[in-house]
Amino acid sequence: MEELEDGEYRLRIDGVLGEFAHPATHMHVNIKVLKSYSIKDVKSRMWAVCELNPYVLHLYFNGSPLKDNVTLEELGHPEELQGTRTRYQDEAGFHLLEAAKAGDFAGAVSALEATADPNFFEGEDGLAPIHAAAQCKTPELLQFLLELKAFSEQRTRSDGMTPLHCAARSSSVEALQILLRLDATVDRQDYNSWTPLHHAVDAGQLPLVEVLLEARAPVDQLTTCWAPLHFAVVKGYTKIVELLSKRGADMNVRTAQEDASTPLHFAAAGGEGRVIGLLQRGGATPNLTLEGGWTPLHVAALLNKKEVIKVIIRGRADPQQPLAADGITALHIAIAAKHEDIVTQLLKAYADSEAKMTGAVTALHLAAATGHTAPAKALLSCRAFVDANRTCDQATALTLAAEHGFAEVAQVLLQAGAQANFRRVDGVAPLHLAAGLGNATLCKALLQARANCSIQVDDGIRRSSHYTKVGGETPLHFAAQGGYEQAVAALLEAQAELDRPSTDGRTPIHMAAYTGYATVCQLLLEARTPPDITMPKGWTALHLAAHHGFGEVIDVLIAGGASVDAATDDGWTPLFMAAKEDQEDAADRLVRAGAQPSTATAAAAKTTLGPLARTVTSVLGEVASP
Repeated sequence: MEELEDGEYRLRIDGVLGEFAHPATHMHVNIKVLKSYSIKDVKSRMWAVCELNPYVLHLYFNGSPLKDNVTLEELGHPEELQGTRTRYQDEAGFHLLEAAKAGDFAGAVSALEATADPNFFEGEDGLAPIHAAAQCKTPELLQFLLELKAFSEQRTRSDGMTPLHCAARSSSVEALQILLRLDATVDRQDYNSWTPLHHAVDAGQLPLVEVLLEARAPVDQLTTCWAPLHFAVVKGYTKIVELLSKRGADMNVRTAQEDASTPLHFAAAGGEGRVIGLLQRGGATPNLTLEGGWTPLHVAALLNKKEVIKVIIRGRADPQQPLAADGITALHIAIAAKHEDIVTQLLKAYADSEAKMTGAVTALHLAAATGHTAPAKALLSCRAFVDANRTCDQATALTLAAEHGFAEVAQVLLQAGAQANFRRVDGVAPLHLAAGLGNATLCKALLQARANCSIQVDDGIRRSSHYTKVGGETPLHFAAQGGYEQAVAALLEAQAELDRPSTDGRTPIHMAAYTGYATVCQLLLEARTPPDITMPKGWTALHLAAHHGFGEVIDVLIAGGASVDAATDDGWTPLFMAAKEDQEDAADRLVRAGAQPSTATAAAAKTTLGPLARTVTSVLGEVASP
């Protein structure tokens, strides 16, 4: 170990250089690697725990004294170095630290006169008087401590900040200049990889940023994630952004995070139009992408940043540029997010109104599916094709509006000439969907546009979230099964066919009876639906109502002229069906309406029904003789 000028010492370990200032009590070793080991391997793994007398400096590692010359092999691999340190119990040192925190010059002098160590540090944080002095507004105290050989590169234990880092977060230009005149390392990183410039920018200290840049602080150095420019943009510090730009900062510098954001992406997310302008004038490229192809324009469209859209388009952002995988443009994003003003801005900037996402989905499809009337009108005014269909099911915008029940959008599309009878690949037309939702307003709009009120679903289809289709159903089937009285009334007013069967032979009244909607049955009967119209195998609506025990439906059907003793091809009567399913109330209503138990008993005798809770004969006997 050799003593240098001004009380500094140099400890040479094979491959490692540790530098300490006198007196070097309780501070980090500042390690510079001379051979094959990187700073990252060794940094913050070795501590100097010093006992100082006026002449001898003893260094300890893991509790054992170090020789003047120690090899790395003796210490072990740098990645496994684990240091120890002790707390120096010095009451005067605590007084000095508190005085430095308060900027109390006189108190600091008093503590030093009481033999306080200028390099004393506190507890777990490792905060020393020089750190506190660098942050307070008493630069003369900082100067005084440095004259007493306080170590200008001493790190705090918790976050590895040097006095220069601390000064960079303060508002004292003079404190920063004092440290820089002593050649404090301007690019040293704390344990979060922040340099003093990162701290000054993050704190919004423009004068300190200027001083650090004059001292040649690296303008584009990254922390583990960000460069100083990212901090300035996120905080909206326009003057600092402008200064960094003038000092040569890379306007397209990317973060070290997975998405590799540029400052322009951050500005777009923050909505700072002025910052966007500064970045673009400094050379920021508007169409650089994040992972997945997101440009700043996509980000602004998603977050509804109108001012950003205006400025960024003026800077030649491309409104047609899609995301990488699925063809989504900023226009698609704005419509899906329901940002109407953004949609208008993008269309004025000549965004393609017919741009297609994966699956041939257009912006008009999105507007229709989200019930967005204003964007739909704007797109149509830009000559978007109203009947464009998507790949997966051939649905048009009108189909999607009907599927989601958006009558107002549907009316806009119909007024623009949308085909009211255009069917999806599964054979379903918009009127089927409107009727299946019970949306009478939408049904009427479609009917006024000459939608076919008796259009049938193609045969063999079994696909719907609202309705299980077997093929051949009309809109009236859909409305009747759902019990949608107003939709049924609208279809009946349009002269929908009452007795057109589906592929499996069911008519609308069968659907209403099967699901128990008495009022719909009443409407159909009043429109002169034959009450005894049969399905295959001779089932009537009354058989279905009796089977499920829908008493009100039974009463309506009987009042409408349904035969209480009508028999299926197997000879089953409605009363037999009620008894078979233990529907006592239904059976009672049928008997009171004149149904003959003997007829039902005869049917039961001919049929092997399997196990029942009670025999059909006994049930019929109880109903006939209560």
